[in-house]
Amino acid sequence: MTTLPRKFSRASIVTVLAAAGVFAFALANVVVPSAQAATITYANNVSTPMGVEVSSGLRPKITGSDASVVLGFGTVTVKEYNPAPGYKVHYQATASAAGVARTSHAGAPLTNAYSKCSWKWENVGGNAKLNCSVRG
Repeated sequence: MTTLPRKFSRASIVTVLAAAGVFAFALANVVVPSAQAATITYANNVSTPMGVEVSSGLRPKITGSDASVVLGFGTVTVKEYNPAPGYKVHYQATASAAGVARTSHAGAPLTNAYSKCSWKWENVGGNAKLNCSVRG
């Protein structure tokens, strides 16, 4: 039986394996957070007239949106859409003013799309504080 020459000591092999484990752990901690969706707030208690839509601007990727309004009654709406040509609303949610309108579609993200939000209270004018964010 032929024995291969021993080029590496057991201690050096253990050291290399330990370093590889540390590298793999560090890489996992760098890659995993980047896969999580970032939340961008595009309206933060913005005083907005009824029916006026506030836009997120063009977003490269959208996986959901939230909208809420500081108001006792009425509704708040959030829409996600692709602009003209062929304007198309892909996701929309409406909630009572006491709640949060929320869309969520991480498994089917929109690309190069917009989110916009607004509030409405029939026969009442004025302004209300609008809060809107987009995930992507």
